[in-house]
Amino acid sequence: MGDPELRPARGDSSPARRSSSSPRTRVIDSPSSDGAAEAAQLQGGPNLTHRGDPRLGTADFGEPNPGNLRVDYVIPSAPMRVVGSGVFWPVAADPLARLNDAPDHRATWVDLGVG
Repeated sequence: MGDPELRPARGDSSPARRSSSSPRTRVIDSPSSDGAAEAAQLQGGPNLTHRGDPRLGTADFGEPNPGNLRVDYVIPSAPMRVVGSGVFWPVAADPLARLNDAPDHRATWVDLGVG
């Protein structure tokens, strides 16, 4: 788990990319949130030209640049089963959305099964 600042659509952060491409690990593609997609649309700017799915965003760095990005990952060992995953980024109407007012990174989580 961590904050490797790996942005796959921009092609940077090669050390983090190497750690996520090991045959012993795998990047989970499914952590997503409706709040990330809503924020990208509402904030506009660079978010409207990003190539990745806005639901996969994990951080809101603000506008005008760089906007919302997917930079936080959980990279489990390959034998582990993914049971559930997500990004804590509620839509604006959710009462819990206020909990994301201060940090720029959102909590990214994965439930894993062993065996």
